[in-house]
Formats: sequence, C-alpha cells, structure tokens
Amino acid sequence: MRIHDYRFGSLREYVASDEPGAARPAQCPGCSAENCFWKNGSYDREIRERELIRLVKVPRFKCRFCRAVVSVLLGFLAPYRRYTSAIISECLQTYLNTRTTYRDLAADVSMEEGEDPPRPSHARVFDWADSFTLHVKNFLGVRVNRACVRAGKETLLGASRECPNAFKALSTEKAERLNQTSTVLQEAIALVGPSQVLDNLRAYFLTNIHTPFDIFCGNRSTLSLSQNSELVF
Repeated sequence: MRIHDYRFGSLREYVASDEPGAARPAQCPGCSAENCFWKNGSYDREIRERELIRLVKVPRFKCRFCRAVVSVLLGFLAPYRRYTSAIISECLQTYLNTRTTYRDLAADVSMEEGEDPPRPSHARVFDWADSFTLHVKNFLGVRVNRACVRAGKETLLGASRECPNAFKALSTEKAERLNQTSTVLQEAIALVGPSQVLDNLRAYFLTNIHTPFDIFCGNRSTLSLSQNSELVF
C-alpha cells in the first residue's frame, strides 16, 4: 500500500528545501488507528528531473495493530517511474496540445542542450503516452467526468477535442485514444483550472477524493497524508 506525502510537487522543490524526510502517517488506512506506525525499513529510488539526479529514500511503516505495511512516497514520485511526475506531465501535456514528436519532447526535457542521445529516450516518452491514454480510456476518463458532475462544473463536458498528433498514430484505435485523452484534459480544466492541468489533476485525485489514486499508474491502492502527519528525518 502507498501513501503520498504531497508537500513537494517536483524534485527541484524538494532539493531546494534541503531534502527533508518523508512524513509518518497519522492514521492507518487499514484499521483507522491513530499514531500506530512503527518504522519498517526503507528503500532508495534514483529519481531524475532535467539536470537533477537524486537517490530519494522511501520509508516504510507497519501498523502495530493490523500489521498493514505502507510506503510513503513524496508527491513528485510516480510509482514505477524513474522520472518525476513533473517531467511526465510536461511531456504528456505538450504532446496532447501541440504538434510535435516523441524525439523532440525527449530532447526538450533532457539534462542539457545538445545531449545525444536525449534523456529520457523517445521510446520512454512513447510509453508514457501509450500507457496514459490507455488509462484514460479504461478508467480515468470516467473518473474525471464524475468529479466534474459532483463538483457542479459541467460546462466543458461533452465538447470533443482532437489531439494535433493523432493523425500520426499507426492505428485508428490509438488515434481515438489520443483524441479522447485530449478531450478529457479539456474537461479537466473546469475541475482544476487551465494551468498545469495534469499536475493539478494528479494532485486533485491524490488529495480531494475518498479513495485517492495516482493518475500515472492506473487504479492502484494509494492514499494521501493528512496535514498533521509527523515528519520523519
């Protein structure tokens, strides 16, 4: 089980804050007991964001009552991804809104100008786009629609939008997924505003709903920390 500590939106913000420790969960998501977590080890993840490369420690905690084990991820860590959520968001949003290529996107978010080959690779950017559009088709699109209805922000629902790169897709199914994802991002503007839509949408689904989840890793169990959680250094 994962819990997100959403104090930092990017690796750069984290480094600028002298890399503080993650937070101890205040309440167990399994049994709802409070102040019940013991430290249960940790593991390191190598994280990349433009020129920054850091080993970030991910602490694990175990509930002394129900024995549930949770990992606490800092907000910019996308599960199973080496690059931060800020880089993934930038690539996806640019590809869905601007005519470009995976190679150009990879070069734009690499460590420095003229790097050869760019980091991340264009194949990795392709994988981000492919997996995210599948997630939108199978799960996220419905969740965004429902969230807009519940929040009374339905002004942009039903207005379709085409992805400017859909014409390059090698299958009709992929083109339809790209167009659907562009439409969902347009709908999400009513929910989270027009600036940094994917970043804000991710924060919304991690912090503002009863069952939080990460939009970049599918429908997996994930929670967010309360503001009074204890810091662990």
